[in-house]
Amino acid sequence: MLYARDVIRFAGDTPRTHRVVWADQHDVWLFDLDAAGTSFSCMSRAALDEMFDSRSAVIATGHGYDARHVESTLTEAQIKRRDALQKVIIPIAARAPEIFDGRVRGRAVADLERAKIRSAKTVHAALDRWFRGGMTLDALVPNFRECGKGARRDGAKRAGRKQPPGTPQGVVITPAIEDIFKKAVDRFYSNDRKNALSAAYELMRGEWFVDELRDRVTGAVTYRTKPEYANTGFPTLRQFRYWYGKRPDRLRIRRKRLGDTKYEKDNRATTGSANRHLMGAGSRFEIDATKLEIGMVSELNPHTFLDPATFYQVTDVATSLVCGIYVGHEEASWIGAGLAVRNVVEDKVEFAHRFGVEITAEQWPCQGVLPARLLADNAEFRGDLATEFTAKSHVTVENAQALRGDRKGTVEGKFNQFKTELRKRLPGVVRKNQADPDAIDDRRNARLTLKQVTAAVIETVVLLNNRKLENFNRKREMIEADVFAVPTEMWAWSVRTGMSELRRFDVATAEFAMLPTATVAVTKDGIRFRNLFFCGADPRADAFAFARQDGVSKVDISYDPLCTTNIYVHDSIAARGYQLFKLTGGGWEYRDLSFEA
Repeated sequence: MLYARDVIRFAGDTPRTHRVVWADQHDVWLFDLDAAGTSFSCMSRAALDEMFDSRSAVIATGHGYDARHVESTLTEAQIKRRDALQKVIIPIAARAPEIFDGRVRGRAVADLERAKIRSAKTVHAALDRWFRGGMTLDALVPNFRECGKGARRDGAKRAGRKQPPGTPQGVVITPAIEDIFKKAVDRFYSNDRKNALSAAYELMRGEWFVDELRDRVTGAVTYRTKPEYANTGFPTLRQFRYWYGKRPDRLRIRRKRLGDTKYEKDNRATTGSANRHLMGAGSRFEIDATKLEIGMVSELNPHTFLDPATFYQVTDVATSLVCGIYVGHEEASWIGAGLAVRNVVEDKVEFAHRFGVEITAEQWPCQGVLPARLLADNAEFRGDLATEFTAKSHVTVENAQALRGDRKGTVEGKFNQFKTELRKRLPGVVRKNQADPDAIDDRRNARLTLKQVTAAVIETVVLLNNRKLENFNRKREMIEADVFAVPTEMWAWSVRTGMSELRRFDVATAEFAMLPTATVAVTKDGIRFRNLFFCGADPRADAFAFARQDGVSKVDISYDPLCTTNIYVHDSIAARGYQLFKLTGGGWEYRDLSFEA
């Protein structure tokens, strides 16, 4: 079966490609796609069918001859030109097959020129594009990107529009001047990060186009155009910018100026999706910390101003649900990260109630679970503590490359949303650059305590977890199940359908996994750590007696650096993997203190 607009490839010593532009039961008219100009030919259908049977001619599919444009990407000028040509070309093309005769076509085009409707050159070119591009309106869309005169020769007229009177008009950009441009970019721009393109232009002008003259008596410096450019002048900054904008290696230069790390973070193409290869909820959590930029006051003395708090956030990548938070005074550290992970496991209704916020379990559904993988900065989750956490929790820790916040795009994006919402609601916003030295310090506007800021963060978590996400790539199964791009809904669907990699955990087990470890002595007085002694519910008198009789032995423990009351003695036989030991009576006065106190 043969249709108009089909593309046929003919085999032979010189293969040719033609488009079917008209056909009836006897004849087929073809347009030569390989010809430089407009060329038609006619074949009998019987002869063409024989060629198809012998495979000396085939219908081409997947070719690139059809012109295709997306309407929304066209400029007003392109649409206007296309529609104007349509009114002229379609009536002529409708006169097929007689219009394929060059003499008939020439007379029709000449009539249009005599009527001053369109020039013959314009109509002939448009007809060629019409048949060559597939006989659709897209074929008539002008391609302005291909406009231009190409490289200029010495003595040719300068390209481009005229500049306003009194400003440099520029010169013809010859291959010799292009060579100077290339040297200037390589020397002053590509290899020198400090210089802007305008600074590179000024340095180029001083190096190649201008001589510096110094008066021997006064020392005054004047500048004169070099003799070889005295008559022609030298290129303008606009011409230099235009030429640079045409360089095919601009991305390589930008990468060189920024460095690989910064370029990959801020300028690389983002063609992938963070949740593309994830099974569902719990496949990967991301954790990171930032300053909240909200000044605070002391809970004990409201006249004492405190620096902005550190905010830790743990977010599920597959559903964008904020699963855990921690807001505290200390800088980013293992302890802060551990408290954020602990909050992932906590009962969120009870947690929010402690800060005066009443929520339901459905509004913040993550509790009693940890993920299969945890992606963190190449900072807190490194070293022995991270190794211990992985061994105890069986959560795989992944570390992002240093200074590559884009590797944790989900949690970084949430930080921006948190800050936007909190700036709207809370007093004491601290600006990063307070230009006026006489202005009142932003922190003086602070009114909230750490507990109140934490309550505001909790309310924001509930807001973001229950708000529809824009431009979120849901899994195909979610779309089929009509699950909206709302974090709580996607989380609930993942858990309900088993599309998750969550592992059940309780708070005590999570705490144990995050705590630092130490090897300590078992003595006759109890387990000694930092000059304090600890005993369990079972005083283990035999162990302490053996220590008195046979000497001190060693045991591994985990401990909370912020609380001296308890330690966790590792015990592979115990159900949780540890035994809880408490501070003995002799050191009871040191309870509930930090080990560093």
